[in-house]
Amino acid sequence: MKIKVIRREIKRLLKTLKFIYEIKMIYFLFLSTLTVISGIMPFLTIKAMQKLINSIQDVAYGGVELVLSSLLIYVSINIISILTSNSKSYITNMLNIELNYVVNEKILLKTKSLSLLDYEDEKVYNMIRKAQDGSSTRLFNVYIALNNFIAQLIALISLSSIIFLWNPMILLIIILIPTIKTIYTAHIGYKSYEIEMKRIDKRRKISYINYLMTNNIAYKELQSYNSWNYLIKIFKNNFESIMIQDKKILKEQLSVTSILTILDEIISATIIFNVVKSSITGSIRIGDTVAVINTLSNIQNSIISLLQSLIEMYRENLYVKELYSLLDYKSNKFKGKTKIDKIKEVEFIKVSFQYNSQSEYSLKNISFKIKFGETLCFIGENGSGKTTIIKLLAGFYDNYEGDIKINGIDFKEIDKNDFRNKISVLFQDYNKYELKLRENIGISKTELIGDDNTLYNVINKVGLREFLNTLTDGLDSKLGNWFGGTELSGGQWQKLGIARTLLRCAEIIILDEPTSALDPISEYQMFSLIKKENKDCIKVFISHRLGNILKLNCRIIVLKKGEIVVDGYHDDILKKSLLYKEMLQSETRAI
Repeated sequence: MKIKVIRREIKRLLKTLKFIYEIKMIYFLFLSTLTVISGIMPFLTIKAMQKLINSIQDVAYGGVELVLSSLLIYVSINIISILTSNSKSYITNMLNIELNYVVNEKILLKTKSLSLLDYEDEKVYNMIRKAQDGSSTRLFNVYIALNNFIAQLIALISLSSIIFLWNPMILLIIILIPTIKTIYTAHIGYKSYEIEMKRIDKRRKISYINYLMTNNIAYKELQSYNSWNYLIKIFKNNFESIMIQDKKILKEQLSVTSILTILDEIISATIIFNVVKSSITGSIRIGDTVAVINTLSNIQNSIISLLQSLIEMYRENLYVKELYSLLDYKSNKFKGKTKIDKIKEVEFIKVSFQYNSQSEYSLKNISFKIKFGETLCFIGENGSGKTTIIKLLAGFYDNYEGDIKINGIDFKEIDKNDFRNKISVLFQDYNKYELKLRENIGISKTELIGDDNTLYNVINKVGLREFLNTLTDGLDSKLGNWFGGTELSGGQWQKLGIARTLLRCAEIIILDEPTSALDPISEYQMFSLIKKENKDCIKVFISHRLGNILKLNCRIIVLKKGEIVVDGYHDDILKKSLLYKEMLQSETRAI
């Protein structure tokens, strides 16, 4: 079993090396060369010092020339050591910058490839969180730890030759305690990793509470309801349990490492005492004495650093595993390849759908057909399945029962990226981008972000020209207050969302409660615009306000508990559906 684990860790380590090599090959090779040089430098430095001190002791026999030549060698080696260290530090930092960018980019690109079904899966959310948790730093730490391990291994082998020639048994003694300390550190490292993985939900909850309390997204409600203390209590409860675990590990680590460190110092003092004693009795020369003492210290440091690097590689490799888990994750995103020229009709045939988190179906045997140039509106109570139909029509799920056909072609076989280029959707929970005005609109069709005339045209259509005139930087004005921009009203944000939707000139336009934040006048104007705009397309609406739907003179489908109650035009379904009649009467009474 242990061999299997070692093989797995080595395989992941090699994967990391390949990953970094591909990012910047020249940095990788240069740093590898400097690592080998830095590993041999301690041995060369000690030997040069040994030669220098012995030449001073033998000045009466060798002359000043020997001292000067020994000094020149010592200084040259130190200069090379400094230059190697500085170059290594520079290349390391440069590589870290590159790595940080590439890893974060890869994570973002991976999230782009995930499906909505993935985002609704708690396990995938946890995977993303784990991967984001300093992945670039941990990946870099693995590589640096490997370089340090190689450098210290070279140093240990070369330095050991000095001690071995003096007393082979000393080598075994000075290796003992650092080895025990390292094995214990490895145990603590794995224990910490297991604890961290088990409390990832608490970390996510702490992060979410932080987000709510440090952004304006929830400020108004929290302030109005005076809910700050409740959220702080949740924050404290989760954080305190984490702190208790961390403090327990630290206390255990302190007691064990303190005992081992004291034992290590006693052994070192005993060895140095014997070296000094041998020097006093004349058994070894002064330069040799200094060399042995320095070598003992360097060997101990090399052993500790070598084993710590090994532990660092192992511990960070555990976390790097989470990054690779995300990057290697096979998404539930469907892989249709068929492209269509133009969307002529959409048909749902006995479609049923159930969310993974729910025990009951959200949609049951839904069947309807809508053709090019038609307008269809879904109405119904909350939870009747309206938005779920929109999500299916937008291609976010393929785990439905029944059939969805586009131009008679199975929807699951259609290339979804190509399909989405032909549709435009305004969701009920539309985004408010803290970006420039031109980006807020043009993000739906990025090639038009720089097309001022087209942007001005759609701004005029949705009634935002007057607002635009108040902005100092026009289309380049920042919106929202995260980056010092202009805050908008709820209605203005929604008009921007409608502008984004209309900008695409799509073959299917889908609007989910498109005027929920608008005043009555703006709402009337917006529905009039929607009615006359983009006539050569399929239009699908969701709205709770039947008065607006009647203005469109469109086909209506009434939903209740995921099923179609009635399908037709106003005059017909008013006679057929008691539910529709009640909804219409309720709205009339409310007015």
